Amino acid sequence: MDFTKVLSLIRKFKFLLLGFLCFILLSTHASLSQDQTEGKIPFEYPAQIPKVDLKTQKFLEKLPPDSAVAVWVFFTDKGIKSFAQYKSALEECLFQLSERSIRRRMQRGQAPWVDFTDIPVKRQYLNEVENLGARVSVVSRWLNAASVLANKQQIEKIENL
Repeated sequence: MDFTKVLSLIRKFKFLLLGFLCFILLSTHASLSQDQTEGKIPFEYPAQIPKVDLKTQKFLEKLPPDSAVAVWVFFTDKGIKSFAQYKSALEECLFQLSERSIRRRMQRGQAPWVDFTDIPVKRQYLNEVENLGARVSVVSRWLNAASVLANKQQIEKIENL
């Protein structure tokens, strides 16, 4: 493949790449423990400070106020506050898995079959983002995040949630 073809591919997908790589909001690191005894289950991810990274802040400063951009909004928890709620959410997730998925997890020796990352993003959190006027495009339960189309003002409001 010659250099001009590579450049044309980069130009073609630059917005997709920028949207995916540059606009990460509220990024966090999930540190999930394998020890699932009472009191040892992490119900929250550590909050990242600052919530919007510097590159994204600089990009947003250059945008016209009404321009919408795609950003990832990472939530710090899944709305679970107790071990009982956690167990209940895991049981619910297990019933939502297909037979094929359970079989695949059994074959891989994955124990337990469901974990914290299988619990869906709390619907109330998505509703709060939508109530600010932003449009939720994609929701990832594994990342505990949502891809959102929002303008500069909406992003600032989301940051303050």
